[in-house]
Amino acid sequence: MKTYAKIISARDEQTSNHCERVAYNAVLLGKELGLNESEQSLLYWSGLLHDVGKIGVKEEILLKRGKLTEEEFEQVKKHAEIGYDLIKSLSNRLYPVAEGVRSHHEKWDGSGYPAGKKGKDIPLFGRIIAIVDVFEALTSERPYKDSWDPEDALDYIISYKGIYFDPELVTI
Repeated sequence: MKTYAKIISARDEQTSNHCERVAYNAVLLGKELGLNESEQSLLYWSGLLHDVGKIGVKEEILLKRGKLTEEEFEQVKKHAEIGYDLIKSLSNRLYPVAEGVRSHHEKWDGSGYPAGKKGKDIPLFGRIIAIVDVFEALTSERPYKDSWDPEDALDYIISYKGIYFDPELVTI
């Protein structure tokens, strides 16, 4: 798995730093939820590798400065399944990690991707990563957007509690 993390870093330093922050913050939330050390370790790897499937997405799409076309966004959406397949191929013991990677863009109301899972049908790791990934993405500058103030990002997450995010995990 360390090799996959290095691949992410070599391809795009910004994504690598993003993944490190998502992993760290996912574990912080996991600790608050009472996950044991083994679960926290798996959650860490799930957070670190949540975007590994982007190695299967064209660089010009990932680094595009403007709004993505519908077709380009469909290509980006494939990263969740690509990452799942990569991690699952390593070992059956990594299934929770792979499930977190696949489900980190699912939304509580079922409007997410890739499977349109809803509520508690979304694996816990995916529900955790969804929150910290969105916060991290909003508060980071990207080629296509300025960074948000952390308070504004928290307000966004709170406003979508029970819609995009698990209401039991957004407890502010």
